[in-house]
Amino acid sequence: MRLVLGIFLLAAFIPQANAQKCFCDAASKKAGNVYFLIKANGDAFTFGEGNFRFSTYTPGGGLRIGTNISEEISIQSGVDYFQLNHISTTGYYPYSDHQMIEIPVDFIFRFPNEINRFTPYFSLSAVNSIQAKGKYYQETDPLIAPKYTSGYSGFYAGIGGGILIQFSDQAALNFGFGWRQNLAALKESQNLEIYSHQIGVQLGFQYHF
Repeated sequence: MRLVLGIFLLAAFIPQANAQKCFCDAASKKAGNVYFLIKANGDAFTFGEGNFRFSTYTPGGGLRIGTNISEEISIQSGVDYFQLNHISTTGYYPYSDHQMIEIPVDFIFRFPNEINRFTPYFSLSAVNSIQAKGKYYQETDPLIAPKYTSGYSGFYAGIGGGILIQFSDQAALNFGFGWRQNLAALKESQNLEIYSHQIGVQLGFQYHF
């Protein structure tokens, strides 16, 4: 929360003259304008089939390369890697760790306004999710061997939204939230529960060429 507050305060004290030019010149959102995005992900909550999971530690990051289709619309794709550590309220394995690799395609819809420094956005995403490795624990006792799972994949559709904070003609930060729905089960198993819904947050830095 302090990090988010600091970002907004920093943006508020940038000279207004620079803000007037942000994404109006070099990063004007015109078609063909290419940008590079580094993002951090945090999965806050996960809902399974009749199950609720709380993510205790979910660091992750990703890279995107995108281009502007128009002044309001962008498309981007790349790769994400993160680890999900969950505590489950139900299930035979209440504790689990997962190493995930994802390949998303995102459509970004911006809402330009008179305050050029802050631009709201809405996103639609299609995500191919691959679990490289998973461990399921019956107890927190380290002497009890976990259950290991091999790699498998699934497909998600997602929506999101947030604020794009512009610092210069080419650099910007974005902060937002996202919700995802699992369209294809990762794996059907008595002990491996389906991640039906996910709610998370993300913070990104993008640079326009």
